[in-house]
Amino acid sequence: YVTDGRHLFSRDLNGIWMATELQELNTFGAWGFGPIDAFGGSVYLLQNEYLDIYKFASNPENGVAPGESWVNEGARDQLDSAIDIAIDGNIYVLMEDGAIRTYRMSELVGEQYPSYGEDDQPVALLNGAATGYVYVAISTDDGSAGYVLAYDPVGMTTNRLELPVDLDLGPEKVTGPFEGFKDIAVDESTGTMYVVNGDSIWSMRYTLPVLPHMVVPESTPEAES
Repeated sequence: YVTDGRHLFSRDLNGIWMATELQELNTFGAWGFGPIDAFGGSVYLLQNEYLDIYKFASNPENGVAPGESWVNEGARDQLDSAIDIAIDGNIYVLMEDGAIRTYRMSELVGEQYPSYGEDDQPVALLNGAATGYVYVAISTDDGSAGYVLAYDPVGMTTNRLELPVDLDLGPEKVTGPFEGFKDIAVDESTGTMYVVNGDSIWSMRYTLPVLPHMVVPESTPEAES
């Protein structure tokens, strides 16, 4: 799902793109650019200016999707400093200071601070529904390097995904993967991470420990009378 502020564009599994008109908010005109994510047939758009996250139907009957205020008024403070959102039923919001706020049913239910370096700057957020991790893209203060922090919001442990020190960038003369770090995507089924930087997209393989609360029992215990 992507948006230009006036339309919501979605691509189905057959590669067909569809456009849905976004109904304007009062008389404010087109929606501002902001982080977007989808869950359960709805699309959510972060709007810092309005201190809110708006919910849109991804396929409305009349082709026009009104924006529904999703965050309750008493839980909107600090959303002007939000950077990115990720959804798995809860909505996770990454803040400028690195905090990850958790919203459930429109209410703020938690806030956690993963361990970052002093000069690190959070860039983007991604949730891993299959593994239970939340991925935070981190850029260093001067933008020349970075890493991805795989964070367990339940156990509050972190794993740092970095590049090997002897990485060969090849003859293409492109910048390193984490230089000008902009965004990430993850295919957890294959352990592949895609990194978007200033001039290219990199793919790399990674492995992470299985989180204890994500372990599925091999068998279901039998009921006893």
